[in-house]
Amino acid sequence: MAAISVAITKLGHLPPRARLSINASPQTLLSEGFRAVVAGVPGARLAVELTEHAPVDDYHALTTALASLRATGVQLMVDDAGAGFASLKHILGLRPDVIKLDLALTRDIDTDPMRRALTASLVGFGREISATLVAEGIETRSALETLRALGVTYGQGHFLARPTRGRVSERVDLGDGSRAAAQRPRHPHHDGSAGMRRVQRPESAVLASDL
Repeated sequence: MAAISVAITKLGHLPPRARLSINASPQTLLSEGFRAVVAGVPGARLAVELTEHAPVDDYHALTTALASLRATGVQLMVDDAGAGFASLKHILGLRPDVIKLDLALTRDIDTDPMRRALTASLVGFGREISATLVAEGIETRSALETLRALGVTYGQGHFLARPTRGRVSERVDLGDGSRAAAQRPRHPHHDGSAGMRRVQRPESAVLASDL
């Protein structure tokens, strides 16, 4: 809870239309303490993220607890889609606003037809439930172009922007009329690897040319 409290104090460092993504366990989301911490924060500025590694014992209780938050505009994100069975259970049990495609799925997607086929099926699923897809771990232009062709709209990865303590953002041209959010690092020798706690993530970059 302390990390969430600190992260919320950094909300002012984000662009006005950006959301702060908070990783939280189901137990945290069900607690009164969490509600107290986020009270007064505009829902349109927050997203709550559940990962593959966060077990959910009672989807009905969690859905009920999240309903009031989502009614204010808070987005629910499910991370690590494609990494294992638990993330698929989260998607089916919670009907998230955002589905994040795991690195295990996006790695080598430009050369692996099976990964492309599975991603295409998730794109179709996302459209059916009105969920946005975000591809994680975009490392090359070839992967970017493949994901764009498959219909994935948003993404993040070192090809687009590296994590940093600096403020978001400037926008960079990705070609074909599309743009991505980038960051100008304040610590140019640090690539955001383990050991440095981040209180925010880079703004997800738009892959499709719809800006």
